[in-house]
Amino acid sequence: MGLFSSDKPRVSTLEFKNKVRPALSAKGFTHKELEQLEGLLVGSLYEARDEEKGIDSGEVEQIVGWLRANASHHTFSPKQIDEIEATLRKHL
Repeated sequence: MGLFSSDKPRVSTLEFKNKVRPALSAKGFTHKELEQLEGLLVGSLYEARDEEKGIDSGEVEQIVGWLRANASHHTFSPKQIDEIEATLRKHL
């Protein structure tokens, strides 16, 4: 790997849009829910440095932890949070 590359597997912005969103949509997530999720992940998906763009396993853990601890701040059910976690991890 080069000096500025990352060894961490990540869900890229393109993978999120082309794989994660459709997979969650197939599991019954609404467009509004997918927009809400993308809004929560925007900091990771669109980071300024190319080598940091995307969602790595640590960020999956952080967002899932936040979703579980802050149920009053979003509309996802515990089952949906499990599906979000599984789908993101599948695409790492």
